[in-house]
Amino acid sequence: MIFSNFRKKKKGYDEQIQRKVGFIEVHLEELNYHNKQIYGKEQPEITGYNVEGIFIINTPTFYMFNSDYRIYIVDDIIDVFSRNDM
Repeated sequence: MIFSNFRKKKKGYDEQIQRKVGFIEVHLEELNYHNKQIYGKEQPEITGYNVEGIFIINTPTFYMFNSDYRIYIVDDIIDVFSRNDM
C-alpha cells in the first residue's frame, strides 16, 4: 500500500503563488478592462505595472527567511501600503 502523502510531492506555497502571479501577468489587460467596467472609467491603467506576489501572515515564522516572495506580518501592512517598507 502506498500512502498518497508520500507518492507525490504536494505543491508548496511558493509554487502556488507563482502560478497565481503568472496568471495575473498573462491576463493583466483583461483585469484592467474588468476593473474599468466594474468600478468606472476613472480607474488607473495597470497594464504597465509589474506583478509581485506577497504573503501576509499573522506571526513571524522561519519560512519568512526561506521564501522566494516577500512576507509581511499583518501589523506591518500599513507600512507596506504607505511605502515605508522600502
